Amino acid sequence: MTLEQDNSQSPLEFYVYGCRLADWAVKRFELNSQSSVSLGTLVDVGCGMGRQLLPFSTRFKQVYGVDFSQEMLDEARVYCRDVPNLSLHQCDGQSLGMFENDSIDYVFSGGVF
Repeated sequence: MTLEQDNSQSPLEFYVYGCRLADWAVKRFELNSQSSVSLGTLVDVGCGMGRQLLPFSTRFKQVYGVDFSQEMLDEARVYCRDVPNLSLHQCDGQSLGMFENDSIDYVFSGGVF
């Protein structure tokens, strides 16, 4: 799903694909972690419209989405409304100064470039 109508998926396809990507990422995190991801914090760099944020929010203690585009973050706010453990931030994805050192356990970035 994109902001262009000609290149959009159905809302269900958008959700299912996001869940599949999040499941794949969580499995990789669990393989390389010594603690449960459910206790961790995650940053999705280039979160876009929030495709993975919603499923990530059910698996992690706290989820942060960052994106360069305010328009995409506005869409993510609508898509992920009512998610209490999610925070969105506009930034370039290189400087993540809004997070304290050692406060993030996992970072995900998919389909950004």
